[in-house]
Amino acid sequence: MKGAAAPRPARLGLLLLFAGLLVLRVGYGLSLELRIEDDVQVYLLGLKHVTTGQWPYFGPDVVHGRMSQVPGALQALLVAVPLALSRQPEAPLVLLNVLSFAALIAFGLYLSQR
Repeated sequence: MKGAAAPRPARLGLLLLFAGLLVLRVGYGLSLELRIEDDVQVYLLGLKHVTTGQWPYFGPDVVHGRMSQVPGALQALLVAVPLALSRQPEAPLVLLNVLSFAALIAFGLYLSQR
C-alpha cells in the first residue's frame, strides 16, 4: 500500500520521538561550553550587533598568512536575531538546533520519497 497514510498512533509516536530527540540535542548543546575561538568570535559579533545596532559587515577573523575577515553577516545574524527577540543567551543555540534538526527531517522525507 504505497502512499497510504500512517495510522494515527504511529504518527503520534514518531512525532514524540522526534520531539524527544530535539530536546536531547538542545540539552547536549547547552551542556557544552564555547571553547573554540571561532564559536566565541561569531557569538561576540552577534552580541555586538544586538547591543550596538552596528551592522556586522564581516564575519570572524581568518588567520592564514595575513589577517583578514570573512565577508558577510549571516553568521552574526544567526546569533543576533534570536538574542534580539528573546534576550536569552541560549537562544542562538536553540535556533541553530531547530534549524539543523528541521533540515535533517526534510532530508529524511526527501530520501523516503525517492
